Amino acid sequence: MCYYILEEGECIVVKDGKTVHDVHGRIHAKGSTFGENGLLFGSRSASIVASPKTKKTVLYCLDSKIFREFVGDDEITKLQEKIKRIQTVLDTLSGADTKMRKGTIIKPYKPESVRVV
Repeated sequence: MCYYILEEGECIVVKDGKTVHDVHGRIHAKGSTFGENGLLFGSRSASIVASPKTKKTVLYCLDSKIFREFVGDDEITKLQEKIKRIQTVLDTLSGADTKMRKGTIIKPYKPESVRVV
């Protein structure tokens, strides 16, 4: 597994055979990266990243074996623990956000009807 850095061109994200058409579906800025979960956790993505045939794309690849040799298992374990804690916080916040949107934490504001004269 690798961690990729985009040098030139663009990539598209394909999931379940369909191009993803949201903010995560297009990797186009020089220096954009992807593959961090594979690098840190050894997990494969459910998505495929591909280069459009019409554009030249240049990627740099950092192999997870080389990364692990360079950084060391103890440091990787620390990184993994920090990422899991951050993910827990994000999951909690996103759950609260959902409740807020549904009006269970904060009641939705319903303005009184205004009569135009």
